[in-house]
Amino acid sequence: MPGSLVPVQSLYVHVPFCAQKCAYCAFYSEASSGELISRYVTALIRELELVAADCKPQTIFLAAARLRC
Repeated sequence: MPGSLVPVQSLYVHVPFCAQKCAYCAFYSEASSGELISRYVTALIRELELVAADCKPQTIFLAAARLRC
């Protein structure tokens, strides 16, 4: 159907916080900070609330940076 949206099949959530950035790591990450983590979680919850009614993925991928290398 032209102009219609394709339903979300999969959802990927990346939590980009590490205790420190490893030299070999290619993933986006930031050194953990309580304030930054709090802002990230607040924004993530808000975004999920905005799309929750229309977002019913079959698969959810949750990826988090490692706390230690």
